[in-house]
Amino acid sequence: MNFTKSEIEIIMPPLIGDCIMTFPLINHLKLEHKVTLACNEYIYEMVKFLQYPLKSKLLSDNALNSKIIIDFLSNKESAFYIKKSKPKLSIGFEDGFWKYDLLLKQPTEFKSQSASSIFLYALELLGLDS
Repeated sequence: MNFTKSEIEIIMPPLIGDCIMTFPLINHLKLEHKVTLACNEYIYEMVKFLQYPLKSKLLSDNALNSKIIIDFLSNKESAFYIKKSKPKLSIGFEDGFWKYDLLLKQPTEFKSQSASSIFLYALELLGLDS
C-alpha cells in the first residue's frame, strides 16, 4: 500500500497525558500526510485549537473515510467509528472490539522505554522511520 500523502486519522486516547505522548507520532506524520485527530469531547477541548496542517473532530461526528486509522482509544465507540469509516488499513490494540489489520504492541511491552514509544510504534508498522 502506498502511504504517500495518505489521509490518516488518529483516534486519540481518552486522557490528556496519553494525548501529549502521541505528539511525536503526530509531528512526524503531519510532515507527509493529512492528519485528523478524532477525539472524545474531553480531548477535543484540548486539541480543537491546533493549527493547520492538523485537523481535529469529535469522534461522534461523521466519519471521514480516511485511508488509514490509528486507534489509541480502542473501545466500542472507536470500533463503531472505524466500521463507519471503512478504512483501507486500521491499526490498534488487540481489544476484542475491532479486528485491526495491524496490531500495536501493548503498553506493558514498553516498560524500559519512554512513554511516547508506545505511540511511535505505529510508525514502525507503517514502515516509516521515527
